[in-house]
Amino acid sequence: MAVYHLISINEDQLRDWRGDHDELLRNVGSAVVLACLDPTSQSVIIRDATLDSTGEGDGASISVSHIDQHEGGNFAVWAWAAGDSVCVAGLADEELETLGKLVEAVRRSRAGAGNEAADHP
Repeated sequence: MAVYHLISINEDQLRDWRGDHDELLRNVGSAVVLACLDPTSQSVIIRDATLDSTGEGDGASISVSHIDQHEGGNFAVWAWAAGDSVCVAGLADEELETLGKLVEAVRRSRAGAGNEAADHP
């Protein structure tokens, strides 16, 4: 059974990187592997070599965070949360129907379990 990992990297941090881009590519790849091998770590931080020992200077840092993992044969990310909003990106009509059925099944199971929050999304 395959294990899939959901990793978070802030795009602004990538865009603000002022160091060597080849080094950045190597380091981001390494950080992703480290985050997957140790999902309990909060994040792996990549620092630009131009930062001094106090973390001050012209350099930037990038945080690679392990968000979640899934064990199984098939895995697709349908939606993600950003603050108070949930985004659904690029789903075909059939996938939206499947997602709707999943939401209704979860609501029914909560209602059947006597969960008062079931009626309040």
